Amino acid sequence: LARDPEYFDALFLSGVIAAENGDLEAAADFLTRATRVDPDSFTAHLRRAVTMQRLDRYAEALHSYDALTQIEPTMAEAHNNRGVMLYELGRFDEAVCSHARAIALNPASLEAHLNLGAALTRLERHDEALTSYRHCLALDPADPRALCNGAVALRALGHHEEALQYCVRALQLNPDDAQCLINLGNTLRDLQRQAEALLVYDRAIALHSAYTGDAFYNRGNLLKAMNRLEPALDSFAQAIRINGNFGSAHWNSALCRLLLGDFENGWPGYEWR
Repeated sequence: LARDPEYFDALFLSGVIAAENGDLEAAADFLTRATRVDPDSFTAHLRRAVTMQRLDRYAEALHSYDALTQIEPTMAEAHNNRGVMLYELGRFDEAVCSHARAIALNPASLEAHLNLGAALTRLERHDEALTSYRHCLALDPADPRALCNGAVALRALGHHEEALQYCVRALQLNPDDAQCLINLGNTLRDLQRQAEALLVYDRAIALHSAYTGDAFYNRGNLLKAMNRLEPALDSFAQAIRINGNFGSAHWNSALCRLLLGDFENGWPGYEWR
C-alpha cells in the first residue's frame, strides 16, 4: 500500500486481518477503500457490510447491502440483511419490501419471515405480522423468537389467551428470555392476573438483561393500575436510571406524582415530554 495505495488485494486483506484482530474501525476504513477501488467486488462489499453492521453504522452497511443486491440480485440473504439495516434506520416500509423479496427468493428462510414480522409489527400491521410468525412456526415449531413475537401480535389483536399460550411455549424453550417474560407479564396483566404478572416482571428484572429497563417500566405500569403509587414511582425511577431518555417512564412517573398531590415535582415531569 505504501507503493500503491489503491492496490485492491492489499486493501481487502488488510481489512480482513483488522476485523479478525477486533480492530473494526481500521477494518471499516480498509474495506471502504477497497470497495471504492473495485465497486463490483462482491466479497469486499459483503465484508464491509458485516463490519459496518457490527459497528452499528447502519447507513454505511446499507450502502454495501444495496451494492450486493445489485451485484447478485438473487441472493436472498443480502435482501434480508438489507431489510435489517432499513429496520434499524426506522425505514419500516422499505424493510418490509426487502424481507418480502428475500422470502420470494427463498420461502424457507426462517430469518426473513421473522424479520418481516418485526417490521410489520412496527407498522402496526399485526394481522400480517402474525401470519409471518406462523410461517416461522411452520418451518420450526420450536423457534422461541417466533413464539415470543407472535405473542405480541396476538396481544395487539386482543387474543390474550392465545398470546399466553405462545409465551408459555417460548419460555419452556428458553426460560431466561427476559423479553418473553415481559410479554408474559403484559399478557397476564391484560387478563387481570395482576399478582402473577408482578412475579413475572420481578423474574425478568432478576436476569439483569438488556430489557431490565422495560421490565421496571411495565412493573411500574402494573403497580400504578393497582393504585400502588409509591412502589410504581420506584419502578419508574429504576427504568429512568437505566435509560434517562425513557419518555414513557418520565410521563407515567409524573402522573403518579400528580395523583399523590406532589405538584411541585409532578408538573415538571409532565412537561418533560
